Amino acid sequence: SQDQPVNTDWYKTVTRTALYQNSEFNILSGSDKSSLALNVGHYNENSIVEDSKYSRTTLRLVNDFKITEKLKLDTRVNVGFTNITPKNAGALTTAYRQSPIVPVFYEDGRYGQSFVGSDGYAGYTGTDFNNVGNPLMQLDFQNEKSKNINLVMGVKLDYKFTNSLKYVANFGGEFNNYRGYSFYDAKGAFLANDPSRVETDYTDEKYNSLYFIRSNNFEWNFNNFVTFNKVLGDIHDIELMGGIEMIHTGGGEELN
Repeated sequence: SQDQPVNTDWYKTVTRTALYQNSEFNILSGSDKSSLALNVGHYNENSIVEDSKYSRTTLRLVNDFKITEKLKLDTRVNVGFTNITPKNAGALTTAYRQSPIVPVFYEDGRYGQSFVGSDGYAGYTGTDFNNVGNPLMQLDFQNEKSKNINLVMGVKLDYKFTNSLKYVANFGGEFNNYRGYSFYDAKGAFLANDPSRVETDYTDEKYNSLYFIRSNNFEWNFNNFVTFNKVLGDIHDIELMGGIEMIHTGGGEELN
């Protein structure tokens, strides 16, 4: 029928005007003995897809110290906090394919589906005239979130015994903590996919599912070297270096 009562703009239904914010705060200071640089940043982004969110907060701290004429200490710390609420961008493809005669919701609040009756009108019951679902339902039934904390640090020590003999030690480490979950409402999706279904049609063969993951990982490396450099007779350049390095990777846990 040409006089359908519904003319759904599916793109308008599943998208929004997306805004993002980026803020930074900086402190710089220094003297002949030390220097400091601090940066705090926050970034927040809303995707054009409804309910899709991303935010990140970072802190960077750099300190350099000249303890004596021979001894120097440098430190570096970076911390990042990330929060993500993802949504399936495939809903945009579904919105492109779904017919505008399908309502977003029926009067009883259930999700509109592509059914058409014998009179040619889209409605609550009838024949399924395509295999495309409700794109808003596709977004609403994706329940997923994740959080991540990442810490990277480094310490460097320089000691100058003489103009020819120097000692350098470096320690660096990275810690990462991730937590996330995803939930699928199988019963709700079963009922929403066909508005004529009732709860007694649902069988125990279709289970709700909750997936949870947590992981912690810590890696580090440590090296220290002694360097000797000497020029003899303005023509012979002698350089010797000796040291040791230790690396630890893969430490942590993961739970699913």
